Amino acid sequence: MSDYRIDGVAVDHAAFVARALDPQASCVVEACAGSGKTWLLVGRLLRLLLDGVPPGQILAITFTRRAAQEMRQRLNADLVALAGGTDDQVVQMLCARGMRPDAAHAACEAARGLYERVATAEPAITLETFHGWFGRLVQSAPLQAGAGYGATLLERTAPLLDEAWGEFCAELLRPAGAGLRRCYEALTALVGDEAAERILRSFVHHRTDWWSFAQGGGAPETRATADMRLRLQALCGSVAGHPARLLWSTAHQAAARDLVQCLGAIGKPLKTVVAAIEGLGHWLADGAGQQADGAVPADPDAAAAVDRRADQFQRRLEQILLTAKRTPLLVLTPERIAAHLGGDPALQERYGQAHAALLAGLQRVESARLEWQAIALNDNALRCGQRLLVLFQQRKARSAALDFADLEWHAHRLLADPDIAAYVQTWLDARYRHLLLDEFQDTNPLQWQILQSWLGGYEADAQRPRVFLVGDPKQSIYRFRGAEARVFAVARERLARDYAAAALRTNVTRRNAPALLEAVNRVFAAGNPLYETQSTLAADGPGTGVVLLPRVAIAPAPAGSGGANLRDVLSEARQERRRDEYYREGAALAHHIAGAVAQLRVPEAGALRAARWSDVLVLVRRRTHLADLERALRDAGIPFLSARRGSLLRRLEIEDLVALLEFLVDPSDDLQLARALRSPVFGADSADLLALGAAPGATWWHKLRGLAPCPPALARAAGLLGRWLPRVGVLPVHDLLDGVLFEADARAAYAAAAPASAVSQVQANIDALLELALALDAGRFASLPRFLAELRGLGEDEDAEADEGMAAGENAVQLLTIHSSKGLEAPIVVLPDTHVVNRRDDRNEVLLGWLPERAVPDHFSLVGRMSELGAARAHWVDIDRQQREQEDWNLLYVAMTRARQLLIVSGVDGALPAAGSWYERIAVALGPAAAVAPPAAVAAPAAP
Repeated sequence: MSDYRIDGVAVDHAAFVARALDPQASCVVEACAGSGKTWLLVGRLLRLLLDGVPPGQILAITFTRRAAQEMRQRLNADLVALAGGTDDQVVQMLCARGMRPDAAHAACEAARGLYERVATAEPAITLETFHGWFGRLVQSAPLQAGAGYGATLLERTAPLLDEAWGEFCAELLRPAGAGLRRCYEALTALVGDEAAERILRSFVHHRTDWWSFAQGGGAPETRATADMRLRLQALCGSVAGHPARLLWSTAHQAAARDLVQCLGAIGKPLKTVVAAIEGLGHWLADGAGQQADGAVPADPDAAAAVDRRADQFQRRLEQILLTAKRTPLLVLTPERIAAHLGGDPALQERYGQAHAALLAGLQRVESARLEWQAIALNDNALRCGQRLLVLFQQRKARSAALDFADLEWHAHRLLADPDIAAYVQTWLDARYRHLLLDEFQDTNPLQWQILQSWLGGYEADAQRPRVFLVGDPKQSIYRFRGAEARVFAVARERLARDYAAAALRTNVTRRNAPALLEAVNRVFAAGNPLYETQSTLAADGPGTGVVLLPRVAIAPAPAGSGGANLRDVLSEARQERRRDEYYREGAALAHHIAGAVAQLRVPEAGALRAARWSDVLVLVRRRTHLADLERALRDAGIPFLSARRGSLLRRLEIEDLVALLEFLVDPSDDLQLARALRSPVFGADSADLLALGAAPGATWWHKLRGLAPCPPALARAAGLLGRWLPRVGVLPVHDLLDGVLFEADARAAYAAAAPASAVSQVQANIDALLELALALDAGRFASLPRFLAELRGLGEDEDAEADEGMAAGENAVQLLTIHSSKGLEAPIVVLPDTHVVNRRDDRNEVLLGWLPERAVPDHFSLVGRMSELGAARAHWVDIDRQQREQEDWNLLYVAMTRARQLLIVSGVDGALPAAGSWYERIAVALGPAAAVAPPAAVAAPAAP
C-alpha cells in the first residue's frame, strides 16, 4: 500500500498535505503514531487564518488540557515565526503547509499580520477539550433548559459518591426503605457485599450510558433483562419459579431411581459417591421425591415447598454426577460403569439412558439457573443503583456542581431536545464555521451523538461548517473511560456522505528509527486490518532498535520449606521465599539504561549529542511493582521522577506541610506540632523539643507560648503559628498555604535541607501541593478540615490523582504509565514487566452494547461474574472480549512507538502461564536477534 492515500488513491506527500490543509474542504485524516497529526491540525488553523476566517469562527477540540495547551503553543510559535521571518522564510513555511509558491508569495504580508490579528481577536480562537466545549454549550443554554447555569465543575466525584453511598446505606435501615433493603439483601445473597457495592458504583459511573439506554423506549429495567427472560422462557417455558423445577418431573425421578438401582447392582460401590447414592435412594424411597407433573401450586407456601424439594433433588444429583467444577464425573460415565454391571446389555442400556437424561437435565437446569440468577441480579441491582444515582445527583445539586458526565449529558439533551436545539443551533451557527477534532479515536458514543446532533441540524442547502477530523484507531487505549475506536470509521462514512469529506491515510512516521520501526512492523504483522506496514523518515544510527532482556526467574523456594521437615515453631522461624524478582528485573534494567545513556547519541538541532537521563522514559502497564523498580533505580544511582499515583502525599516535605495544616486545624494535636517544629519550616532540633516537652502546660501549644527562655527556632515558630491560626476558616486553603510558605520562607529552608540532586523535585512537589489546593474540586474548600479530609481520601484512593510534581528541566529518568504517556516520545523507552496477560474474566461491572452507528445502546446489563454469565448475553460478551483484546494490542503499539531510537523490553516469569504476553509476542516476532545476554550478577536487595 502507498504511504499516502486520498480516498484510497495513492498520492505524494505534497498532494496529501495540500488536501488535508485546504481550508475550504472537509476531510478525515487517519495517521499513524509520530506522523505529525498535531502539526497537521496547527497547519490547518494557520491556513484558515490566512484564508481570512475570523479567529472566533474556529473551534478546535482535543481530549486533554495538555494537548490543547500544546496546540496553542505551537500555533503561537508559528505565528511568531511568520511575523519575524524574511520573505523566503515565510514562503517556505507556507509552501510546507500546502500552499502553491505563487499563492505563498502573495500571502506574505497577510501572514506577517496574523500574530497581531489573532492576539487581538475578540472573540478568540476556541481551543478546548470536549468537556470545555460542552461547558460552553451549557452556559449558552436558556435558563429554562435546566442545564445547571453557573455550576462548579467537579473533576473528582469520589467523595460525593462516598457520601451518597453512606446515605444509601442509612436508607436501608429506615422503615421506609424496607423494599429497597430486600432488593439489596437479595443482591448481596447473589454476589456478596463487596461485589454488590462495586456493581452499584459501576452503575453510577455508567450513568450516561444508562440514561441513553433509557431513551430507547419502554421500561429500561425490563429491556435490560429481555434477552435473559427470552432465554429462560425457552428453557423453562416460564420465567417464574426456581430453575430446579426443570428436573422436577416423573421422568427424571424414574431416571434417578434407575441410576440408583444400577449403581446398587455393582459389587464394589464407588467410594467417592456411595454415600450420595445411598442418600438419594433413601430420599426417593421415603417419598420426599414424589411429585406429579403439572402446574405449580398457586399458593405461595405450597409453591415454595415445591421449589425446596426440586432444589434438594438437583443438589443430590449434582453430588453424584458432577465434580466441584460442575463437570461430569468421569468414573460414572456409562463406559466406565459397563465393566461393573456384569456384561448385562439391558442393565447397561438402562444405566446409559438414565445417566444421559439426568446429565442433560442438570445442564439445562444450570443454563436456566444462570439466566434466572442474572435476571434476579439485574432486577435488584438496577433498583438499588437507580436510588444510589438519585442520591448522588442530589448531592451534586446541593453543592451546585456538575461533573464531566453531567456536561456530556446536558450537551446531548440540549441538542436533542427540539424545543431547545434550535436556540443552541443558532448560537453555534453564529459562532463556529470551522470545526477541528483531534485524537478522534478517543471519542465515546455519546460525544459522537452530540456532534451528530449539531452537524445533522443543517438543511441540505445550509452553509455547513468545514470539518477537519484527525486520529488513529490503533492508538485507542481509553476504553475504560468509554472511548470507542469504532466511532472513527462511522464518522468517516457520515462526513463523506454529508460533508463531502475526503478520507486521507498515511503510514509514514517521523519518530521511530528504521531498525526500531522494522521491529514494530514485525510484531504487528499478524493480519489485523488496523495495522499496516509503516515507513519512517527518521534517520538510523548505532544502538537503535529493540533490546529484549532475558526474563527474570522467580526465586526458588528455600530448602527444607516443605511439609516433610518439622521445625520447632516457637524457636525457629519459617523459611519463606524472598519475592525479589521485580527488584532484580529493575536492577537489570538499571544496568542497561546506564549503558544505553553512556553509548547512545541523540540527534538534536542537526547534530548529535550525548544521551542524558532525561532521554529515558520508563513505561509501566500497571503500578503494582513500581516501588521495586524505583528502589532498583535508586540503588543504582539513577535519578528518576516517578508519577506514581498518590505519591505526592507520601513525600516527606508534603507530609511536613500536611502536619502543619493538621495542627492549625487542631492546636491540641501535640504530635503534629512536634513534626512541624522538627521540619525545615521551623528547623527546631532535638534539644529544642526536649526542652519544650519538659515545660509546664496542658498542650505543647500552651507550652510553646509560655516557654521562657525560648530558643530562637521555637520563638520564631510561636510567632508564625500565632499569626497563622486566626486565618484558619477565613482565608481559602490556597491563600493560607501560600502565606505559610512565603512567611516561613519554606522553599529556601527545604532547598537548604534537601540533597542537591533533589532540590528541584522538592520545589516541584511544593508547587504541586499548592496547585492541588486550587484544583481539588475547583478550589471550593474554604474549610481547611474539609481540604485535609480530601487529602486523606486521595491517599487512600488508588485511583486518585495526586502525583508528584514534575521538576522542569530535571535531568532524570521519567516513570509513567503507558496511558499517561500518550503524546510523548523519548530517544530511549523501557517497557518492564511485559510477561503478563490481562486477565479480567470475572468483574463486577456494566456490560454495554452500544454500536457506534446506533443512537442509543442496544444492551445494558449488570454483571456479577463473567464465568456465570449465561448464554443470553454471549453475543455482547464476545464483542466486549474482542474489543478488550484489540485494545491490548493498541496499548502495546502505543508503548513501542513512544521510542525514537531504542526500546528495552523485560519481563518476569510468573506463577501462571503468560501465553500471548507482550514479551512473548515481541520474542516470537523478533527471534533471538533482539535478545541480549544478562548483565553481570545483580546484588540482592537489602533486607527491609
